[in-house]
Amino acid sequence: MDQMSRLSIKRKLTAMSMIATVVALLFVCTAFLVYDYSKFRNDRVEGLRALGDMVATGSTAPISFSDEAAATEALAVLKNVLKW
Repeated sequence: MDQMSRLSIKRKLTAMSMIATVVALLFVCTAFLVYDYSKFRNDRVEGLRALGDMVATGSTAPISFSDEAAATEALAVLKNVLKW
């Protein structure tokens, strides 16, 4: 505390300004990281939802008509999509 009282007003104001800037930058970086994580997660959910819709659409007929060959083909296509 003794060192702080010996500093000039100019240095004290500069130090306060730098501290405020660093705090603001940390806040903005945190906000960007939270936004990016949220966006990434939502994009993944939408992608999985679309994939689920495709699987449901492609497997409805083979399941309804007990067509084993068509069901096997639909699963093979799904397996290839999941490898990507």
